[in-house]
Amino acid sequence: MPGIGISLSRLRTLRDLFDKRLKDASGKWPGKAPARPSRLREITNFGSNPGNLRMHVYVPDGSHPPPPLVIALHGCTQTADAYDHGAGWSDLAHRLGFILVFPEQQPANNPKNCFSWFLPGDTARDSGEALSIREMIAKAVDKYGVDRSRIFVTGLSAGGAMASVIRLKTRSSVAGRKKVFGASGSSKHTVKSTSFHSYPMAR
Repeated sequence: MPGIGISLSRLRTLRDLFDKRLKDASGKWPGKAPARPSRLREITNFGSNPGNLRMHVYVPDGSHPPPPLVIALHGCTQTADAYDHGAGWSDLAHRLGFILVFPEQQPANNPKNCFSWFLPGDTARDSGEALSIREMIAKAVDKYGVDRSRIFVTGLSAGGAMASVIRLKTRSSVAGRKKVFGASGSSKHTVKSTSFHSYPMAR
């Protein structure tokens, strides 16, 4: 089929041209773009932290009390700052005046930096990573005077799965969740959720 041969030849030509221009452009590039300074601040003393997680926060200037709280859980291979930088959470918090808490996984727990939503020891209400995140919520409520009726949890990928765990295990303190391309906390099958589920706080 001569038509396929012609198409492949054109594709090779375009690829060679692309490679040449990319090489020329890289020779002119002065170096890596400067890294954006982190907007997040780490809090170390937030509880017993049995899950060995790190707590990062963003507190916008001029937030009106009592502010809402959003817990944002990053995906695999990410850090709290990388998730914030990519998703723009702190930009949104600055504009709308809510407090942000970013739990951060550590490679000592998972080499891919995934939250351990699939391990019973990390998802039970009073143990592991789930308890560490609950302690972060309590710390933020106490430190920043958070509105207890407006506490939300969201996550990406494995963070989305852990967001489901936190919502199920912390019904008395979390008002809603959003899961973005996360896995179900009770299943290893990947699911897609694009709706925001808001629930009244339990009394």
